[in-house]
Amino acid sequence: MRKLRSPKPMSIDLDHMQTLHEEAIEQLELMKTAIEAGEEAKDNMRDSLDNIAVNHWHAYMDVVHMNWMQCRISSLKQKSLPYYSCWRFG
Repeated sequence: MRKLRSPKPMSIDLDHMQTLHEEAIEQLELMKTAIEAGEEAKDNMRDSLDNIAVNHWHAYMDVVHMNWMQCRISSLKQKSLPYYSCWRFG
C-alpha cells in the first residue's frame, strides 16, 4: 500500500517569475513592432527587420525556457509537485 503524505509547500521566487513574464511580453511586443515595420519596408530594410523579429522571437523563447527551468528546479527541490503544476497558478 502506498503511503500518503501531504505535499510540501513549493518555494518559487514570484518576483523573478513576474520579471521574466514582463520580459517575455516585451520581447513579443518588440517582435510585433519589427514585423509591422517590415511590412512597409522594401528590400534590405525588410530583410533586416525580419532578422530583428526572428531575434526577438528567440529572446522570447529563451525567457520562457528560463521561467520553465526555475519552476522545474523548484519543483524538483521540493519533490512535492509535478513540473506541469508550476503553470497552474490561481
